[in-house]
Amino acid sequence: MNANEVMANVALELTGHWKGEYAIVEPHDHLNMSQSTNDAYPTALKVAILRSNDELVAVLTELAQLTRLDRSVYKRKASKRNR
Repeated sequence: MNANEVMANVALELTGHWKGEYAIVEPHDHLNMSQSTNDAYPTALKVAILRSNDELVAVLTELAQLTRLDRSVYKRKASKRNR
């Protein structure tokens, strides 16, 4: 089963249909729009990784904010020393 079939089955279940009712949501035509799996698979993988790393993103965001704060404190201290 490829990523398009998984997404089609999720869409079918969310809309109240059974998995595999591809007449409603067809993996190749509706999701993939006739692209090759080589095009669709990397995107599906990136989305899965991003969605599973919410905690990592939150920690990295906090780290970036602290780095910006630390930089501004350092600049203030450096400007006082140069007076």
